[in-house]
Amino acid sequence: MFWTDERIQELTRMTREGKVFREIAEILGCTRNAVIGKVHRLGLHVQVPVSKKATARRRAPLNAAKIKAKAPEPPRFKYKPREPSVVVDMPTPNKHRGLGLLDLEPHHCRFPIGQGADITFCGQQKLHGYSWCGPCKEIVFRDE
Repeated sequence: MFWTDERIQELTRMTREGKVFREIAEILGCTRNAVIGKVHRLGLHVQVPVSKKATARRRAPLNAAKIKAKAPEPPRFKYKPREPSVVVDMPTPNKHRGLGLLDLEPHHCRFPIGQGADITFCGQQKLHGYSWCGPCKEIVFRDE
């Protein structure tokens, strides 16, 4: 077994002296992760060294100019926003049957008519290879 009582006492002593885990691992002949795991399982308190630069940054008094809140700048757009599209009323096919979604069968045209809860479907015989009948296909693939 690797962690004998002598090794645990040595680990505890070196941890209290402030040695880093890498040094302790080299002395004990194990990995750094093994040392970290054992220190954690033993519940030893480890003082983490803090660099002088970090403490100097933390203790620096705040400048009043930095504290002063700036008004948020408006967002900058790389491109001009496009004008909103014009909504065109779609022509409805002449002889649509007005079937509901659950009433559709595989041979029915699936061109939607209406919006929201009032939506129905054309329901005419669809063209082979398409989801629509002839008039609805013309609406779907119309040239603008």
